Amino acid sequence: MKLELIKSHHKTLDDVELYVEHQRPFDTSLTQQTTIDQNTARLSSSAQHCIWSHGFTGSARNWRGCLKSLSEHTHTIYDIRGHSRSDGPHERNLYTYQRLAQDIVELASCNPFIDQDLMQPVAAGLSLGAMLSLKACQTVPHQFSGLILSSMPMIESEHSIAHYAVDFAHKILEEGLEVAGEAFVWGDNSGMSLQEANLVKQGFLVHPDYALAYLLLETLSQLPTASEVANSLQNITQQGIPVCLLVGTQDKAAVAQLAAMRKAWKTDSIQGLTIVEVNKGGHLLNLTSPEIFYSTIKNWLAEIA
Repeated sequence: MKLELIKSHHKTLDDVELYVEHQRPFDTSLTQQTTIDQNTARLSSSAQHCIWSHGFTGSARNWRGCLKSLSEHTHTIYDIRGHSRSDGPHERNLYTYQRLAQDIVELASCNPFIDQDLMQPVAAGLSLGAMLSLKACQTVPHQFSGLILSSMPMIESEHSIAHYAVDFAHKILEEGLEVAGEAFVWGDNSGMSLQEANLVKQGFLVHPDYALAYLLLETLSQLPTASEVANSLQNITQQGIPVCLLVGTQDKAAVAQLAAMRKAWKTDSIQGLTIVEVNKGGHLLNLTSPEIFYSTIKNWLAEIA
């Protein structure tokens, strides 16, 4: 079995170019085929198509591990608009929560390896990417076969960037990203070591400052409350769409989100929802606890096949 990778750009309906990579397993023992239907048939019957959305200030590079660890599946990874190699439009109204989620909906139907009618994708994401995946599935639930949500931020939590998104955005627009980042993210009060702070700073500065500000204003500050997320998950699972929720026990915002959702449900979980609490796991679960993260998802994908 070999892996086939295509790197490309997808132009969205509002003319924003997204950097995209598609990877699939390729069975070289079979005769070469050309049509989409035949290509799809060459995948294992248990294979899934997963669309991975990264977090705020991340990029598609954050998902290199899933391409390797879950190589039996087909994957789409991309840079969210305003990040890294994707376009960063200057219009603030192009960074809304609904618009970013719509990008996932569009990507669901443009994989060159997959016939959408034969294989509906699993929407998967971490942090902001998890919220966008949830919104995409809410918008067109019939287009997705499952949801993987990791490290979901809680807008009400003081530990979540969404909680101070508006102030952070205005600081960026008024004084620049370095000054704003020092005040809100990697400064002396952040609790980070000098090495950690420098790494985080480098991660922020590779993206357009205005784009990050618009994302904070139009998406992160507009995220749904914990009770609204709880209701959304209940509605999605009632439609027969399975959900895998991963929470690191050291991720204070995600832990608070889970507790608030359980309070809304009046139970620890709901039917169709798999909850995995990763002991000592941080916010970036795919980096802090990669073995548990990917083995959990591997097993879950096998179960829903």
